[in-house]
Amino acid sequence: MQKTTAEASGLLTKEQVAAWAKVSKKQIDLQVASGSFPAPIYVGKQTPRWLMKHLIQWADAQERSAPRKVKKPALKISER
Repeated sequence: MQKTTAEASGLLTKEQVAAWAKVSKKQIDLQVASGSFPAPIYVGKQTPRWLMKHLIQWADAQERSAPRKVKKPALKISER
């Protein structure tokens, strides 16, 4: 499959971003509005696009700020 010009340049549509983030297009809108997801750039008056490098940077920042789960050692019950 041949990449479109937008894909080749690293510009993604809302549909592509939603698929990448594994959420709905509506969820992308809500997260952008709340400031918890990168805002799009507009290549036309009503043509939002996201730069892949911005999405990767956002994902990396999310991963770094996520609390790490630390496994607690199992308690050993001594025999009596």
